Amino acid sequence: MSILNWRGLDVDYTDDGQGPAVILIHGGASNYRQWEPLIGQLKDRYRVLAVNLRGTGKTSPWALAKPQPLSAQTQLIEALAELVGEPVSLVGHSYGATIAMKVAQTTSVQINKMVLVEPNPFFLLNRPGYEDGRADIDIMAEPFQRLAAEDRWSEMGVHFIDYWFGTGSWQAMGEKRQASISGMMPTIRGAWDGLMYDPVPVETWSDMAARTLLITSADTRLSVKRIRDQMREHLPGLSFVETPEGGHMAIVSKPDLVNPDIIRFLDQI
Repeated sequence: MSILNWRGLDVDYTDDGQGPAVILIHGGASNYRQWEPLIGQLKDRYRVLAVNLRGTGKTSPWALAKPQPLSAQTQLIEALAELVGEPVSLVGHSYGATIAMKVAQTTSVQINKMVLVEPNPFFLLNRPGYEDGRADIDIMAEPFQRLAAEDRWSEMGVHFIDYWFGTGSWQAMGEKRQASISGMMPTIRGAWDGLMYDPVPVETWSDMAARTLLITSADTRLSVKRIRDQMREHLPGLSFVETPEGGHMAIVSKPDLVNPDIIRFLDQI
């Protein structure tokens, strides 16, 4: 790992290989290690940078007493892009994919390509016609916010993990992993409003559509499926691949199903 100090912000990241730059952005309740299989497959011809987001590793934390806007994370990508000094491709999973979208929307980072694996910009579900997707995320969001108000982080962890991995997944985890997830819950809660209430229409990303690959799993949550549907309907030129299984975390549990599509898209001239 390396530490980049950028405008007073410490950015914890890995830097492997040589060639066109690719920045990997992990999901919530995770870290850069989720990308290790992909890094190994890319570093022979790409410069691959994998960041630890705020609340992870040695990256500067966000003050937990106030909500964390998505810009708190996009700053990290701006820092790495400035370090590289040339256009970059972004690959993000879940929360990391939403951060990649916000980088494209709100920063001056020059982006070659963007790969969005199971993106979760839940604010898109506030659009009329997607009420079923919003109802699905509310299954987690309502108890999530209630428990957060009482600092009941372990119970929040149960809802978070069982929502994304399936009922009983928390119980099947070891105590060490449960403690690690519980420790991440305050950071995830801080970022929650940015995912739920950003009043940005999906058409905002029209200019990037032809250079973007969307990947979702056939058995993912309805909330993600409805985000997928909206993006495919309103972003002409968007490339799309469906992974046959693996759910929201296929990038971690079944990288052999997901990584080939990422690599193929990046390699296209």
